[in-house]
Amino acid sequence: MPDSSPPTVCPYSKGCPLYPMFSMESVLHMWMALYCEADFSRCERYLLRTSGAQVPPSMMPNGKNLSDYPGIKTGK
Repeated sequence: MPDSSPPTVCPYSKGCPLYPMFSMESVLHMWMALYCEADFSRCERYLLRTSGAQVPPSMMPNGKNLSDYPGIKTGK
């Protein structure tokens, strides 16, 4: 019998362009735990992509830009 439960991991998480922008792996894992591996249906990146819109590479799951967080070091 096929599993009809909804996915628990975002279908777009593999190869997400946001991931390489984090130089602090612990911060990346925090965001992944909150959105990518949990309630990704509230992720702004997911919502934009499923609507067919372009997703800015540095857009965070909460809709803010990575540059809005000066304490987070980026890899790029």
